[in-house]
Amino acid sequence: MRQKNETSSIDLPAALSRGRTVEAWCEALRQTHGVRVAVRTMKKRARERGHFMMCGKQMLLLPEHVDALLRE
Repeated sequence: MRQKNETSSIDLPAALSRGRTVEAWCEALRQTHGVRVAVRTMKKRARERGHFMMCGKQMLLLPEHVDALLRE
């Protein structure tokens, strides 16, 4: 009999389920809209405005963070 994987029933926090790295967001903006944003620029603006989360040493942005950064 197979045992159920314990992690399959865990609801991930928003940071891990919807959050993406700055590099991933920059690439998505380039591919979907042709908008080129430098990773360094986006990280700097996110830090200045407090629109980010950290997971260890990795900066993660939620869609609402990116929305706020693009509006400001």
